[in-house]
Amino acid sequence: MINTDYVIAIPSYKRHLTIKKKTLTLLKKHNIDKSKITIFVANQEEYDLYNKELECQYKLVIGQLGMKNIRNFISDYYDFGINILNIDDDMEQIISLHDYFNLDEFIKNSFELLELHDANLFGIYPVNNKFFMSPTLRTDLRFIMGGFWGCRNMRVKISIDNKEDVERSILYYLRDGIILRFEDIAIKNKIFSEKGGMQFDGKRTKEKIEASAKYLVDKYPNLCSLKISKKRGTHEIKLKDKR
Repeated sequence: MINTDYVIAIPSYKRHLTIKKKTLTLLKKHNIDKSKITIFVANQEEYDLYNKELECQYKLVIGQLGMKNIRNFISDYYDFGINILNIDDDMEQIISLHDYFNLDEFIKNSFELLELHDANLFGIYPVNNKFFMSPTLRTDLRFIMGGFWGCRNMRVKISIDNKEDVERSILYYLRDGIILRFEDIAIKNKIFSEKGGMQFDGKRTKEKIEASAKYLVDKYPNLCSLKISKKRGTHEIKLKDKR
């Protein structure tokens, strides 16, 4: 029998108000059991702020500061092989192409499909734009964005803070030869404009993002290439298996 039980991990930093207003409110709206949710904070000071603001109706765990560190901490925190849905703390809405959408059913179905496909990572369409979304399940090398992704915990470790979601996509693809991406689901959030998060302590700068992009292209030249946006001047990664 396929195990579709899951836990939800939410790393959060300097967003005790945001997480309450957005992600936790959204999960409550979708009737997600609070006992499934664990919020990972950076230190005791953060723990006290979240504990007070959330009163505390959720499990809080002190992890480590920094995206790379907290992602790897979460991987080690849970048992090997457990189903983990990893989500951001600033989700405002889940976008679906379907008239009927049940989040709990979607999550369980996704973990079932992982096992059926002998895969360990799934994600959703990375852009909130229904015009480009489609009722398609991709199984090749695709970008699994860090705001909403699920894994059977293989304790795959990342090595960078910026573009860590690109690195994770590559690592799981190299491990399994397959990752799943649902093209009919997306989330609405404000990645760079929300206060707190990686912007707060200077870990997400244009220079550091550029360095991470070049690192990935140098390390995985047959799986990704660098594209510089003419409009924004940002360094973006295009994934494609050219081996």
